[in-house]
Amino acid sequence: WYGEGNVIVSTAAHDLGTGAYTVFTQIAAHELGLPVEKVKVEMGDSNLPPGPLAGGSNSTATVSQMIHAAVVSLKKKIVTAVIN
Repeated sequence: WYGEGNVIVSTAAHDLGTGAYTVFTQIAAHELGLPVEKVKVEMGDSNLPPGPLAGGSNSTATVSQMIHAAVVSLKKKIVTAVIN
């Protein structure tokens, strides 16, 4: 799976069955211009920095914004590497 144009999104946040895996996968795929099949979301990893609580759509709103910010940062780094 690795090295085949796939992306892994990791977060310590958890999904209570509210669809966070789906939402996070869709956001990452959309922002990167990839099909959802190329994105894997790993949640609940306590080795990562603490995630938000999964109540009142808090984790969906918070983690979605962080996925977006990470993708924007990644795109900038790729462009810089290509230019240099």
